Amino acid sequence: MTKTKALVLAIGDSITQQGFSTAHSGWVASLADYYNRFGDVVNRGFSGYNSRWILEGFDDLIKHDYGDSGNILSHRGVGADKYLVTLFLGANDASEDIGAGGKVGQGVEVDEYEKNINGILDKLGDAINGEMPAERSGAPPPCRIVLITPGPCDHTKWPTRSDARVSKYAAAIRSIGTARDLPVVDLWSSEDGVPALDLGDLEDGLHFNAGGNTKLFQKLQLVLKEHFPHLVPEDDAKGLPMMEMQGPHWSIFANKDM
Repeated sequence: MTKTKALVLAIGDSITQQGFSTAHSGWVASLADYYNRFGDVVNRGFSGYNSRWILEGFDDLIKHDYGDSGNILSHRGVGADKYLVTLFLGANDASEDIGAGGKVGQGVEVDEYEKNINGILDKLGDAINGEMPAERSGAPPPCRIVLITPGPCDHTKWPTRSDARVSKYAAAIRSIGTARDLPVVDLWSSEDGVPALDLGDLEDGLHFNAGGNTKLFQKLQLVLKEHFPHLVPEDDAKGLPMMEMQGPHWSIFANKDM
């Protein structure tokens, strides 16, 4: 049997970590179902983390547990274009708690946030096959990356957060996507035909309920179909998979001599 042909790495905070929740139709769980037999989905969501801490811990974040050297994005020997990374941070960065009295808070200012996201993107490029670019050019790394804007929040339940503040971090993600030519899942927009997220899509005023997770997954599917059609694990008009799957299609075994 062939190796699994794709790997999906979801990097983020608690909204990504909880994305594996089946109780709330988690968006990462939906990705795992979507890529069943076509790729492995790895969840690297860290509750409470901001972009600064993800950047600082990036090398440990992408380590794998298979006992040999390398990382999640280099040990499998598959083509760089078969790696898909979602980067979804900002819910904690946008907190007004940036620290005081010599203590570090959970939030970071938007300028640092933008710098950190760019730093993470640079490190993702370096991680593919261990290659270190000789010079930064702002070009997208070889793996396929989708940026996700932080979504709305309920200020009455999370007093340190507000839509007015979070929207600045969402704008930063859009700006980075434009500068690096990376697709963006915009949770504030309905232009893709999927409604923007609102407070009714939140379980506790910040994290997503089933409705919010479903909207995010639907928006992500549309981005994949538009920008990375070779990473869409669906059947063609003849009912045959468009991506190579793990193990031959059942039709290979059918109608053979006994």
